[in-house]
Amino acid sequence: LASISSRLAFRSARYCRLSVSVQPKLNLLVVTMATTTTKKMPPGCLLSFPDSAEQLTKLSEDLIAESTEFYNRYAGVGIQEAGVANFARPLAEFDARFALLQSGLDFVQHVFPDKAMRDASSEADKKISEHQVDIEMRKDLYDRFAAVQDKLHTGGDSASAELTRYIERCVTDGRRNGLGLDEATRDRVKAIKTEMSSISIEFNRNLSEDVSSLLMDRAELAGLPDDFLDSLEKDANSGKLRVTLKYPHYFPVMKLAERPETRRRIELAFNTRCKEANLALLQRLLALRRERAKLLNYPTHADYALELRMAKNADTVAKFLSNLSEKLKPLQAKEQARLLEVKRADCDRLGIPFDDVINPWDVRYFSNQVERLDYSVDHERLRQYFPIEKVTKGLLEIYQRILGLKFTQVTDCWVWNPDVTLYNVEDSASGEQI
Repeated sequence: LASISSRLAFRSARYCRLSVSVQPKLNLLVVTMATTTTKKMPPGCLLSFPDSAEQLTKLSEDLIAESTEFYNRYAGVGIQEAGVANFARPLAEFDARFALLQSGLDFVQHVFPDKAMRDASSEADKKISEHQVDIEMRKDLYDRFAAVQDKLHTGGDSASAELTRYIERCVTDGRRNGLGLDEATRDRVKAIKTEMSSISIEFNRNLSEDVSSLLMDRAELAGLPDDFLDSLEKDANSGKLRVTLKYPHYFPVMKLAERPETRRRIELAFNTRCKEANLALLQRLLALRRERAKLLNYPTHADYALELRMAKNADTVAKFLSNLSEKLKPLQAKEQARLLEVKRADCDRLGIPFDDVINPWDVRYFSNQVERLDYSVDHERLRQYFPIEKVTKGLLEIYQRILGLKFTQVTDCWVWNPDVTLYNVEDSASGEQI
């Protein structure tokens, strides 16, 4: 599935040194990319990887340095002279390429089996995010974007719809970052954004690196198929099976485990992962969100977050949810009654007390039962008709037909795990590598 869901990330995972030069006469940005990896890759492959944690760190430092130099150079364009060709377009192109390289460096922490590489990627992500906050909070760039927008509004310059949207969003983001306010407020907003970014990275890293598990015997896991049980690691001391809190274990247990105590233990453990470390982070994050909203004159963080979305404010969302809740109550009561009916029958079958409650750890299990009983949907029986190879082939064919792409499997190359399948993606009409 990585070959499908992460195909854009594969493209993004090209680790390159970014060098920028400007041709004064044409006012065009020229970006060249030179790969810096010695991993085995086929000729022309856009995907490459750093050889070590040290190289990954160096690449992130180079990217930050090149980015700083680039923005400093364009901040030197006079406000009155700033236009689409000599300011907005070069920054848009650079932003796109920067995001490409950043996502590649970030990708490592999510998939690589080597912890040193993951740690280096996480640390690089933190430093790059801090750098991005620095760029986002530069008033000199904001003032020039605002000047370009004024020219577009008055007919003094022109841009494509996409570039116009980019300019408008840069100005809007600058306003939402407080760049139109006094220096003291701007400095505090910048500090808040930097800390929030760090909190987000640390929170996700804690979850990613969590190795919590529960030991259970086969009787406790009754209801789960043999192939799942056989895939579980056996504890050397107790002989019990080790169930982790990762999705490939969590979801099958919550949907198929017959014993409610088993589901309760897994649900509780899953929802309390990293609770000591991450609870403190969440509390700090909430405080920072409230402070930023107050500094920027928003009633709440929700109002700040919703401003650019369809709902626009928290009041609209609250009214929508309230109205929706009232309309769904009859359906909810009907479904609740059916789930309880199925639970009663299941408790009778297993010879356990019926508590007349659908607990959080019951929802997936009995919803799965209702699908099987009422709609003849048995996901375990369906699996045999959808092997991963067949599903992958079918999905790629859909993408090829709808998006005009061509996928070609690449085998003679290095990947971070033998389960990973790599595909080259081309435009089916032009043959251009995407």
